[in-house]
Amino acid sequence: MLSFLTINVQAAAPARAQRLLTWLLDRDDHVIILTETSNGPGTH
Repeated sequence: MLSFLTINVQAAAPARAQRLLTWLLDRDDHVIILTETSNGPGTH
């Protein structure tokens, strides 16, 4: 079965972005779609 995840990042600050990254790396989705990213430091 193919799994998709969509998540609204909401221009995350670096600390929140790190927690999101840790959570995403623990998941087993085939496709991850990030919305509301920004040019800020959290997105980098």
